[in-house]
Order: sequence, then structure tokens, then C-alpha cells
Amino acid sequence: MRACNPQKTTEIIDAYTSSKSVVLVLRKPPGWGNSHLNRAGMYAFLKIPAIASHEWHPFTISSAPDDDFVRFHIRAAGDWTKKLYNLIEDIDAAAEDKDAATRFNAWKSWRAAPSDDITKLGGRSRSRSPTNLKLSAVVPEGEELKPPAMGALGSDIEAGADGLAPPALARCISEERFSEMLNDFGAAPAPRTLATAARYPPVVIEGPIGAPSELYFRYKHSILITAGIGVTPMASVMRELVYHWYGAHIRGGLEGLQGAPADAAIESVDFHWTSRDQEALRWFAEELSTISGLDKDGRMDVNLHLTSVKPKESKLLRGVVDEVHRRTGGWDPISGVKSRFKTDFGRPDWDDVFSSIALRHTGETIGVFFCGPPRLSKILEEQCWRHSITTHAGSSTIFEYHSENF
Repeated sequence: MRACNPQKTTEIIDAYTSSKSVVLVLRKPPGWGNSHLNRAGMYAFLKIPAIASHEWHPFTISSAPDDDFVRFHIRAAGDWTKKLYNLIEDIDAAAEDKDAATRFNAWKSWRAAPSDDITKLGGRSRSRSPTNLKLSAVVPEGEELKPPAMGALGSDIEAGADGLAPPALARCISEERFSEMLNDFGAAPAPRTLATAARYPPVVIEGPIGAPSELYFRYKHSILITAGIGVTPMASVMRELVYHWYGAHIRGGLEGLQGAPADAAIESVDFHWTSRDQEALRWFAEELSTISGLDKDGRMDVNLHLTSVKPKESKLLRGVVDEVHRRTGGWDPISGVKSRFKTDFGRPDWDDVFSSIALRHTGETIGVFFCGPPRLSKILEEQCWRHSITTHAGSSTIFEYHSENF
């Protein structure tokens, strides 16, 4: 497989660190992929000679095949990745361009924010939080409650009768803003200043290479389940679905889309992302906000699960998050996502999840795609087996399982 993918040297357009991970945005090399080699959810090998001249490391691609860039989210978990993390953080901290400095300082202040106090909405009282969650939407008394600025959505949400945007975010974005979002989707970010760009090392890339989640387009309905950093292939799939459904309107109308075949059957998706780390849930906050805003037909059901919250603690937090979500027109202070969806606390009840989907898609063959640890993979495979049934009338509901473990 690797013999079919020549090595190409490219450059870093942008890079930053968050939640012990590195985000690399690379310029797409000439001839990168083609219609039969490039699918959502694939991975590539990277070599950065400035870190190690002969070491190749595989990473899942978190951008979509039809994006104008190639992006990776890389967990700093070993010697090589920690060196990469330190290198990018040092460059970002010293960057002269305003966007980088603002971004770095924002992340720095968010990490350092007090984590053991929650100011109740309206500033009426204070209480000790049973967790170390950071609810950055909580404000002092007398100040207006507002979500942070989301570049993808801004203030272009039409308000409801009470002056707040209704939770069904995708259905209340103005048509003009919707067109702007489609026009900008997947465009390569502007390169950093020359001084910053000169500090980035060249990257040698080999790929893209196949993985199970590239098969998602075979099914009318798919379930995408991921844990932690395993979200990267699913982020690629979610982005590619936007191209598949709305490609005729993206960046003036795209032709020859690579990420999914023209006859793809996919019509809807359930997305579940579990994480113990609240910061990790913010990796794709603006991205999920954008995707939700573009999903005007409600084809995607997004479910984020913060598993580090204990059951006895979830009731208090649920009330705070629900109130913030209501008063900000759909902003979730846990994940940073602005949409009709909210973060759930604790581990999902997978039996309930599969039962609900089986009822909604009776008589269909449903694709289940997972990227995460083997222990959860075994649980999900068993759920697929338990909920695949054939009725006396001969109607079959089948869950077909595909996994990628780490």
C-alpha cells in the first residue's frame, strides 16, 4: 500500500497546540490523492527531519479529502510527538502575527482559569463545583451572559421572540450567512507571517492510506463513534459529508469531489464522541458549530459525552449547562460548540443508543464505525450483534461493525 504513495515534501501553513495535542495544517502537495485513492477517514505517514531525519509516524487525517489543506490532530504521547508539541508551542508563543498571539493567550488564560468555583447565572450566589470543569460562559453579577465569539457563526443568528436564538441553530441562520459559510468551507487558511512561516520545519508526507471508516458512504445511515483522539477520522468524515450534501454550493461550486463517490447512499449520521478531557472536546468546537450550522436538513445527530463527570455531580452541572444553552441561543459551555446539541455527562448507555437507532431505521442495514480503545470496541461489537434482528415478516435490521483500535 505504501509503495503506491510517493513521498512528497510540503510546508506547514499553520500550527498550534491544545490539550496536549498538536494541530498541523499542511499545504496540500501537488497530486495529493485522486478519486480512487482519497477518501474521508484515511491516514498518512509523516516525517519531520528537523525532529528525526529517518523516523516515519502514521497519523489519521482530520481534514476532508476535498479541503484545500491537509490537517492532523496529533496527541503528544511519545518522544517524537512531544518534541513536535514543544517545537510548535515555542513557535506559536513567539509568533509576531496578531491571530497567533491572540489564540495562544486565549488558550493560556483558559487553561489557567479558576476551576473550582461556579458563579451561578445572574451572579446571585457562588457554590463549590464537585468537578474541575471550566464553565467559561459563567459571568460576574451585572454582566451580560454571552458565548465567546465563534468565527464561523458570529452574530448572524436570527433571534427568537424573546431576543434569543432558538436551539435549532441550523434552521435559524440567515440564508445570506449560510451562503457565506458554504463559500468559505474548506478553504486553506491564510499563511502565517513570513517570520513565523520561516520557523516551521518542512514536512515529508506519504499517503493517503486506507482505513475502515472510508466505507461510511455505503450505508443510508451510519453511526460514527469515537473516544478521545480517535475523533480525527470521524472529523474527516463529518467534513466530507458537508461536501457530499452541499458541494454544489461550496466555494462557488465544486466539481470532481474526491471524498465520496457520486452514488454514495449516505443520508444521515449519528455521531458520538466520548472523552474524559473537557479541553479535548473543544478541539473541534468551531468546526462542529460550522457543520451544525450548515446541516439545515438535520441529517446529523451530534452527541458529545464527558465521561469524567460522576453521576451524583451531573444534576447540578446539567442545570447550569442547560440554562447557558438556553440563554445563549444554543452555546454549550462545556464543549464550546454552538448548535442545537448539548454535552452529556457520564458514559453513554449504548443499549439505549442502539435501541433508539434501530427503531428509527427499522429494516435497514446500518454502518457502525468506531475508532478508540479495544475495550469499548468489544462492547460496541456486542451491541451490533444484539440489535441486529430479523422479524417474522422477514424484515431485517442489521448493524455492520467496522473498527480501528489504538
